[in-house]
Amino acid sequence: MHDLLDFLADLEAQITLEEKFSLFARFMADEFQYGAVNYGIYLDTGSQRQIVDGFVAKRHGLPVEWRLHYQKKGFAQRDPALLFAARSNTPLLQTQFYKMASEGDMPPAFAEVAIAVQDYVQSGVVIPVQANGVHGVIGLYDPDGDSGKHDLRYGNNRRHIETISVLFHRMCRWDNEVRAQRRLSDLNLTVLNLKARGLRVKEILHKIERNNPKTVDNHLMRVRKALGAKTDSEAIAKASSLGLLREARQSEKSQSSQSSVNFYL
Repeated sequence: MHDLLDFLADLEAQITLEEKFSLFARFMADEFQYGAVNYGIYLDTGSQRQIVDGFVAKRHGLPVEWRLHYQKKGFAQRDPALLFAARSNTPLLQTQFYKMASEGDMPPAFAEVAIAVQDYVQSGVVIPVQANGVHGVIGLYDPDGDSGKHDLRYGNNRRHIETISVLFHRMCRWDNEVRAQRRLSDLNLTVLNLKARGLRVKEILHKIERNNPKTVDNHLMRVRKALGAKTDSEAIAKASSLGLLREARQSEKSQSSQSSVNFYL
């Protein structure tokens, strides 16, 4: 295995989420033969619908045919791996999903998705990850490999694979992707920042040069909906954990990546 600390230092040095994700995917392919990686975060883990609607993801290496089939069939609403990882902290092998589907241990609608996945992905593991208040999932897949060999390899390297996955998640910031995919504007987040600082409606209106009090309510409602939050306080907490608030971004910059490495290794 390549020097883990060197890899983590290289990972920390990458600026964007896309750069970190690309480096992580290459490392997992080189070291553990994972040719495909899914990585996403949950903005809401309330209901099944909220889990799906609030999921933001990046993907690498899975066959285009599978993605088209997945979208055409609307599999996201009954994807057992997506829903499992939202409610669990324990990794689960793809072969375990396949076994549950074939033995009738999951609802038929969910089993249909698991069985369909098996046509494209022979083996892999789904790893729930949590850091900095952000719940996510990393799916590592060997599309063409032997499932028995994969499960043995994973068992032998489980500690390293899971530790690297958690550290990767800890280093990633999703603010730009969340803003783009949830269509949050600069003004939406400016209003939320001012609200987080404790400004009253009149003070916020003065700052953003608006007159109608409903303007503030509308922007806060837009943020709550985008982040799956029920209250302004919950929206502020979620935005802070995602790095969407200026104060949160400044705090993150002051943290040492080496302390994160020492915590886990």
